[in-house]
Amino acid sequence: MSAREAAPAAAQGVAARRPTPERLISLLGLTLALGYLAVLVTAALGGNFLLDGEGRPIANDFVNVWAAGSLALDGNPAAAYDWTLHKAAEVRAVGHDFANYYGWHYPPPFLFVAAALATLPLSRLSSGSRQRSPPTPRRLVEFCEAAPVSSSRSDFRLRSGT
Repeated sequence: MSAREAAPAAAQGVAARRPTPERLISLLGLTLALGYLAVLVTAALGGNFLLDGEGRPIANDFVNVWAAGSLALDGNPAAAYDWTLHKAAEVRAVGHDFANYYGWHYPPPFLFVAAALATLPLSRLSSGSRQRSPPTPRRLVEFCEAAPVSSSRSDFRLRSGT
């Protein structure tokens, strides 16, 4: 084989080893999935994922939504805007006290979404909680009756009289 014949054969060999776009995308997806798995395993082993080092549920930024929805389902949606009552509902949700406070800063109509999300099984993670039923039209009316009249910081009065 002459040098002229060997050059195109070598070029074809290099081209045959070059990955196709589909293979590059597959490799990138696999790399991202393995990286994400490594982060989740590290977080879980370090007590920073779903459970802390003692095996208790951690308080994360979903607990405020769940607690506000829980208060709404219990017939007291205005309590989501009372920081003391809302914090107590967050503590009940995870089953233990924690240092942070995840406040409820959403408008009242978002309590409908929170009430639907409060039916998710977060209640199974904490001891003594019961599974909730989905929102009903009666609860919708109760929520509307308790909606804030004024949301100014200096004057926050509710129709329900609280």
